[in-house]
Amino acid sequence: MVISVVMVISVVMVISVVMVISVVMVISVVIVAAMILVVVAAMILVVVAAMILVVVDGEWDSDLMKQLEEPSPIEQ
Repeated sequence: MVISVVMVISVVMVISVVMVISVVMVISVVIVAAMILVVVAAMILVVVAAMILVVVDGEWDSDLMKQLEEPSPIEQ
C-alpha cells in the first residue's frame, strides 16, 4: 500500500514536471515567433521608407556641373 502511494505521487510529480516544461517550451516558441515577426516588420518598414520618393520643386540649374576651365595637362 505504501509503495503504491509513493509510486502514484512519483508519477504525478513526473507528469507535472513534464507539463511545466512543455508549457515553458510553448511560451518560448511563441516569444521567439513574436520576435521574428517584429524583426520582419522592421525590415519591411525600412524597405518601404527607402522607397519613398523625394520630390524637389524648382528649375534645374547646372551651374555646379560646368567646368571653370578646360582640362589641361598637370603642371609639375
